[in-house]
Amino acid sequence: MDRFYRICHRLLAAPIRLIFRIKVTGRENEPDPGAGGYLVCANHMSAWDPVWLGAAFRKRQLHYMAKEELFKIPLLRGLIRALGAYPVQRGAADTASIKNTISILTSGKCVGIFPQGTRHRGVNPLDTEVRSGVGMIAHRAGADVLPVFIKAKDNISSPFARKEIIIGKPIPHSEIEKMREAHTGYREIAEFIFSRICILGGLERKEGNDSKQ
Repeated sequence: MDRFYRICHRLLAAPIRLIFRIKVTGRENEPDPGAGGYLVCANHMSAWDPVWLGAAFRKRQLHYMAKEELFKIPLLRGLIRALGAYPVQRGAADTASIKNTISILTSGKCVGIFPQGTRHRGVNPLDTEVRSGVGMIAHRAGADVLPVFIKAKDNISSPFARKEIIIGKPIPHSEIEKMREAHTGYREIAEFIFSRICILGGLERKEGNDSKQ
């Protein structure tokens, strides 16, 4: 963890979990600091989700893409950079941000990504689309993937409603590499990662792409 982030985390993580009623399950699956870079992938319901995840993880700092407009605000720019955010051009194929993400992972740091790409409040995650970019990043960065499910009633992650963050077992990069060797596309890899996320929350696909909980 960077020094500034470590100080903020020590002061704020526990109060955030208490005040915002966050239960964390599967903490033993969080890789140790010396485990190298890894990609944390979670479902996305709220703009608060990065905060919930940051408060849930104890050992490592998560870095996130944030819309580039935020970095044009002088006071906010320095703060969000210090907390691990980096800019992305939303609504476009931002090659620079993808390369930056891969670089952060290969340097041994951790990145948080939401495969759905945008928030889906009150929607069953199985009824949402998944972006193929997470599949490409997972493959090219050579990092393990840590699936995480943010569970909330009616899929609405309101600040003061009870919520559970379920940390699953890592998906080894070797498993993703085998999929690429079998000519599996990036979208299929992204969907595979997202299916592992959803299973943590008790969601599985039926035949015909229906869902159940």
